Amino acid sequence: MHEFEELEQIVLDTLGPLKNQGVKTLELYAGQAEADDIKELAKMTFLFPCVYVVATGLALTWKSRHDEEDIGIMLLVGDRNLRGTEAARHGDSTSMGVYEILEAAEILLHRQKIHPSGVMRLRSAAPLYLAPKKGLCFYAAKYEFK
Repeated sequence: MHEFEELEQIVLDTLGPLKNQGVKTLELYAGQAEADDIKELAKMTFLFPCVYVVATGLALTWKSRHDEEDIGIMLLVGDRNLRGTEAARHGDSTSMGVYEILEAAEILLHRQKIHPSGVMRLRSAAPLYLAPKKGLCFYAAKYEFK
């Protein structure tokens, strides 16, 4: 098993409690959110709320006699809206909201030593695609093992 696969699986396992909090789909990323147009992307809303995990790369820095490695992990978070509680007031009781999922994932991962390669740190979170009126909101949260 490649180091990336191992780390992706460990992150996925660590995020397991999100399933009990309302996340419907928690999987390794294999192109699920790739789409040529909005109609194709809209077909995947039945998987919402969702979190996909993917390794984003490895950076090696040579320090003295040892290599120091930084391994990136990205979470792709999708839901019908950004703010679950607000959506619930308007009749959408199935959505947690992207922000709530991002916060729950941060509690489970940020500054946690879930693997001997180091401590996970949240580096950034930014929108990938936002169309709340169409029920499509995706964010990417980038973490690194350091």
